[in-house]
Amino acid sequence: MTNIQTSKKATQPRDELLKARVSRAFKQRLQAAADSQGKTPSEAMRQALVEWMSRVQQAA
Repeated sequence: MTNIQTSKKATQPRDELLKARVSRAFKQRLQAAADSQGKTPSEAMRQALVEWMSRVQQAA
């Protein structure tokens, strides 16, 4: 049991770094999309979510 717990603790900072990288990259792509469309980032996010949901529904 302790080996599993220590391995989780050892990978946790790495996971946090990966999440931060993905988050940063996502925010940059979202900002770029918003700029190209002349929208605010929240409007671009809303549109991206609507498009994603429609793709999920079409695939089902």
